[in-house]
Amino acid sequence: MKKWVGDNKRNIACSDDEIVFVEDIVSQDADSVDPSVDPEYAALAHITDVVIRASYKDCRPVNNWIKGANRKLLAISQWRETATAKDC
Repeated sequence: MKKWVGDNKRNIACSDDEIVFVEDIVSQDADSVDPSVDPEYAALAHITDVVIRASYKDCRPVNNWIKGANRKLLAISQWRETATAKDC
């Protein structure tokens, strides 16, 4: 996340220097979330999408950056589920 927000944010010509507060992001409707999806993963994926699009909406690779961030979040979610199942 450091390359998209904070002091280490990448300065790219196609980006806007827009600040997004997590409190301002409208959460997803409960009906739109698949019950089989980890709710914490879904919330973080939504926040990540909004934050990246806010500053980098005009950049061509923005969709790839969002997919990469979501893959990392999904891996963390799957690791947590596995660790919970093994009582770690």
